[in-house]
Amino acid sequence: TLETEGTTLETILAIFQLEPKTTLNHLAKQLGLTLEGVRYHTDKLKAAGRLTRQGPTKGGQWHVRNL
Repeated sequence: TLETEGTTLETILAIFQLEPKTTLNHLAKQLGLTLEGVRYHTDKLKAAGRLTRQGPTKGGQWHVRNL
């Protein structure tokens, strides 16, 4: 549902704010989602300009933009 999706997106942003170096695999385990599900949500956040990734695949970090 839209409400659940909104909560999931906000939870993802909150986790990345607290732990910018969190991996998508770790995030999937924390949220009880599949890796594909996490990618779906992070892609939506990136498209909306709320989330960016900086640095290399290993060792990079996420940046949350508050709108």
